Amino acid sequence: MRAPYQLVLDTNTALDLMIFNDPVIEPLRTLLSSHGAVLHASTHTLNEFARVLSYPRLQLDADTITATRHRYAALCQLHRDPDANPTLPQCADPDDQAFIELAAAIPADFLLSKDKAVLHLGRQRYRDRLGFQICAPAKFFAQLPLQA
Repeated sequence: MRAPYQLVLDTNTALDLMIFNDPVIEPLRTLLSSHGAVLHASTHTLNEFARVLSYPRLQLDADTITATRHRYAALCQLHRDPDANPTLPQCADPDDQAFIELAAAIPADFLLSKDKAVLHLGRQRYRDRLGFQICAPAKFFAQLPLQA
């Protein structure tokens, strides 16, 4: 039996799980309930999640934002914010660097993201420096049967 996948979700992927109920992310619920995956978060990544939850287009009130942040935190193993690692590739979007730093510090198996700037760092030329894989949720779930 394989050890649980150690995962970091970027904000958009966490939103898909917690707010949008995106069917692409649905296999993650099964993995979590069967202890086939462990989610990881830090204060910084949780605060980034809450910041995005407060975007006006989501139309969430303060109580819903707080409750959603707490529900997500309860799904995650929480870590202190890692120190910046100058050996890691730098994301074009500085808000996403915290997810890369966290995934490297754990170390995670995968950082799941749909963000183009983050996915760019998942290319082969960066993989050895990262120590984990970056991929879109759909790609991660598509390869699960091959690794199970």
